[in-house]
Amino acid sequence: MGEILSPPPRPSKQAIELYRKGIEKIKPSHIVILGSTPELRDLAAEYDCKVTVIDINKEFNEAMNSILKKKNPKEETIIQDWIEISLLENSVDVVLSDIALENVMAINHPLFLENLVRILKKDGLWISKMEVIPNDWQFLDFDQVLDYYAHVPMQETVFWELICHLLSDAWDKKDKVEMKKIKEWMEKHKVEEGKYIHSNKRITQFLNDIWEFWDPMDKEWSFGYEKDVDEKVSKYFDIKEKHILKDCVNPKIDETFPIWFCKPKK
Repeated sequence: MGEILSPPPRPSKQAIELYRKGIEKIKPSHIVILGSTPELRDLAAEYDCKVTVIDINKEFNEAMNSILKKKNPKEETIIQDWIEISLLENSVDVVLSDIALENVMAINHPLFLENLVRILKKDGLWISKMEVIPNDWQFLDFDQVLDYYAHVPMQETVFWELICHLLSDAWDKKDKVEMKKIKEWMEKHKVEEGKYIHSNKRITQFLNDIWEFWDPMDKEWSFGYEKDVDEKVSKYFDIKEKHILKDCVNPKIDETFPIWFCKPKK
C-alpha cells in the first residue's frame, strides 16, 4: 500500500510538543502510556523517571518495539486491558494516550475513566488525543467525501483524513462507529474481492488502500459528539485545556482530534 500511518491517527511533531508541555508541568516520577505508540514512548524516554506501557496486544507491542528511536531502560510493559489496570492507587504522575477512550467499548468507559482517576495522583495529569465528532459536523454521503479528498492538495495526511472523515460520517448517532459501514459503502465500486475501480484514479487508489489496510474491515470504535464526550469525561476529570492542532488539509478533521489536558477529580 502506498499510504503509511500518518497524522491525524498518528501523533504529529506538533502533538508531541503539546504532550511535552503537559509533562513538564508535572516533573513526573512515573509516566504511564496507554498503548504502544512509539512517539509517546520516545517522548517519555527523555525524562528520568519510571515508564509503564500498558497494552492488551502483545504482538502489536513487540512490533512497535522495533521502530522506537530510543530504548528506555526504565520502561516496563504490562500486557493488560485498560479497564483492569493493576497499578497502585495514587502511584502515577502522568498518563499519556493517543485515541484511547475511543478504543474502549462505550459500556466500559466509566470503568476506564475510574481506573485512570484511581492510579493518578491528586495533582496528576491525563494527556490524551481524543477522537470526537465536532458539534457542528456536517454529515456527507460517501461519494461527496471521496470527491472532496480527490481534489484537495496531496500531502501525507490526506489518506488518513479521508478515513477519519468517513468514520465520522459512519457514526451511528449513539456511541459506535463500525468499519463495516464503510465496507458497505465501497461495495458499488467493487469489481472483485479486494479490488475496487472508480472513474477517478485517485479515488480508485484510496478505495484499494482502504481495503488493503483494513481487511477484513471489522474494527469498531466508540465516540460521539464533542459535547457528549466532554460531559462523560468531566464526571471524572477537570478538563483544563483543549488544543486543536493544524496537521490536516481539512480543518474539521483537526477539530476531530483535539488534545485534552485532564486533572483527576479526587
